Amino acid sequence: MNFYKRFIGDIQAKTGNLSLAEFGAYDRLLDHYFSTEEALPSEVDDCYRICRAMDKEERKAVDKVLARFFTLTSEGWKQGKADEVIADALPKIAAARNNGAKGGRPRKETQQKPSGFSNDNPDETQDEPKAKASQSQSQKLSSLRSESARGTRLPADWTLPEEWAEWCRTARPDLDPDKVAAKFADYWHGVSGKGGVKLDWLATWRNWVRDERAQFKAQPADVSEWHETRRGVESKAKALGMGPWVESEEQYPVYKARVMTAEKGEKNPPGLTLDQLMRMAPQQGARQ
Repeated sequence: MNFYKRFIGDIQAKTGNLSLAEFGAYDRLLDHYFSTEEALPSEVDDCYRICRAMDKEERKAVDKVLARFFTLTSEGWKQGKADEVIADALPKIAAARNNGAKGGRPRKETQQKPSGFSNDNPDETQDEPKAKASQSQSQKLSSLRSESARGTRLPADWTLPEEWAEWCRTARPDLDPDKVAAKFADYWHGVSGKGGVKLDWLATWRNWVRDERAQFKAQPADVSEWHETRRGVESKAKALGMGPWVESEEQYPVYKARVMTAEKGEKNPPGLTLDQLMRMAPQQGARQ
């Protein structure tokens, strides 16, 4: 494919928290994916070369983008959304190539009116109404694209990304990120009309945090209640020598179960094995 549609609003909503290097890696990997019409190489070094990632930081950016937006399979790094776009475009590409081999699209024959009927406009053919309808359809599609480019709504299943929460803790240590996020989601899911559409949700979140009154004060995780909040679970994990939750690598219920198991000194969560928890957790879909 030499061309694919690029919806700015959707891209901004899904990549708003990427660094400049990470966003550059994201663009280069997708361009290669669409140009070859197949999965990215499974060898990470090959992906480094595709992105021209030379130093350590640039390669870390490629690693993060692969882990977050692609899934490693036997065919290589794949992305469901990109595969859908390619599958939708292939019949059109094949038809265009077939027409090109025949010398271009066949011309439409002008239908002649039966003799004996007058024609107020001799230059008008029956193809013209179709052309006008096609033009009207194109205008509608263009209008829809413009609406998408102006922004997107907050997803119904939105959860606070850890990077956003960490920024909140740094910028406003007096606030509890999880409680502020709950209020943020309730507000934007309830807003109707154009007020609920934003081009950059990360910027919207940061402005919200800056303007938020200190009504949700951060409280230290109580030992008896640490497992009730994600912040408490991650604090307990840190105390046990475990890392923070990484959304792209593990479902949160599985992570929480591991931390609770480690805290109790048990080998398996009570009642459920780790394998059972993994089967209960939905498989992570491809992201874009």
